[in-house]
Amino acid sequence: VPRITHSLAFVSFAALSAWVFVKAAFKDKANPKLLLIFFTAAASHLLLDALVGGTKDPIAWPFLNDGFGSPIGLLPSAGKLSLSNYYFWRNLLIELGIFVPIILFCSYLIGAKKGHWQLWKKLLCLGLFLVSVFISLSLSRH
Repeated sequence: VPRITHSLAFVSFAALSAWVFVKAAFKDKANPKLLLIFFTAAASHLLLDALVGGTKDPIAWPFLNDGFGSPIGLLPSAGKLSLSNYYFWRNLLIELGIFVPIILFCSYLIGAKKGHWQLWKKLLCLGLFLVSVFISLSLSRH
């Protein structure tokens, strides 16, 4: 049975569902650009799995059941999904350190007015991203 939650079809459905929910909850005030942000956030999970390597995900499901994956792992594996698993929390912090700055920067590019995002905020996001990438690359692989 393919892990359909690790497919572009599921990611697209999840992003569209979140956008429709926000649109309904805020009485049609959901900006269409928000759908792009939701899709990017959901698709980041597929990217992270590819960066761990080893596991093949059915990215093209339902068109193809074959999985795609990277033979080279750049990020460490968390092993098992458990709240008591140290590696789960370590990887969650790495992911937040990598993707929060990226999402903030993308949100800025999509929605900010020209020149209204201070330089220190840009540098903070870039610094957090680079530190997280350095930490993730220096960790041992299990």
